[in-house]
Amino acid sequence: MNILPPKKLNKGDTIGVISMSHYVSDETIAKATEFIQNRGYNTYVHPQTKLRHHKQAGTIEDRLNALHDVFANPEIDAIIVTSGGNRALHLLDHIDYELIKQNPKIFCGYSDTSALLNAFHAQTGLITFHGPDLHRLTHPTEDVNQHFDIFETVANGNLFQYDMDKSQIIRQGTGEGLFVGGNLTLIQNMIKTKYLTDFKDKIVFIEDEKETLWNLDRMLLFFKRHGYFDDCAGIIFGGFSESVDYATGKTPFGYSLEDLIKEHCMSSDTDFPIITKAPFGHLGAMATFPIGAKASLSAQDNQVTLELMQVATK
Repeated sequence: MNILPPKKLNKGDTIGVISMSHYVSDETIAKATEFIQNRGYNTYVHPQTKLRHHKQAGTIEDRLNALHDVFANPEIDAIIVTSGGNRALHLLDHIDYELIKQNPKIFCGYSDTSALLNAFHAQTGLITFHGPDLHRLTHPTEDVNQHFDIFETVANGNLFQYDMDKSQIIRQGTGEGLFVGGNLTLIQNMIKTKYLTDFKDKIVFIEDEKETLWNLDRMLLFFKRHGYFDDCAGIIFGGFSESVDYATGKTPFGYSLEDLIKEHCMSSDTDFPIITKAPFGHLGAMATFPIGAKASLSAQDNQVTLELMQVATK
């Protein structure tokens, strides 16, 4: 696969806003676009964001048309989705990937948007951005500004060293490879399809929310059985917010997330580094990881270093 970096983001550029999953309120869009404008960028909010079809922002056709519109529009320089939710997976078989390949732009989001991020990369080589969506930019707090700082640094075409001080080492080691990953539930549904690259020699990052530990157990086992953890360059586990045991009044499940990682992601045949509590996920910190860009991960002597080794834009 030929890696396709998008055009770098410059002050004064226009960021297009679309909804690929759930809809969000007009108030949320207004607050977040004001934040982006105050950071020195113009915004274009696609009319599709106002559509409603059950919990989604329009039908599959509505969302596809909006996606194709913003990629085809030469006045839009980058794209951020409004939020996650569900049913982004249903778009994958209908997307005009050649259009995206001919108009490479920064495309940013996370959660349900993981489906699109990985599909775009697998089908076109485009480096996509697993980072804050519009919903995360609603309140201009110090944390939100830091989230956007990282996105902006990577989008501007710079190398970057991530703050991993709060990360925890599960297995020591070093590794280099292209970033790939996203929401565990989403990418588990893309295994063995043309919409997800393999994990061989990749720095894999994974997060999720509101999942029971027994379901996380099943998903990690599924990856293991399909050989996805056999030859990674490293695995980074981020936030698993509101993961529950469901033990109230019942026999506890008994396994922690760390237990499950050790059981399913480690074997005597591998030696790549594995860390948890990295700064990305549904709650708290939200680092931007460019899928398809090269990174290095070192976990040694109680110190974790994660560096973006290749600029993600051109």
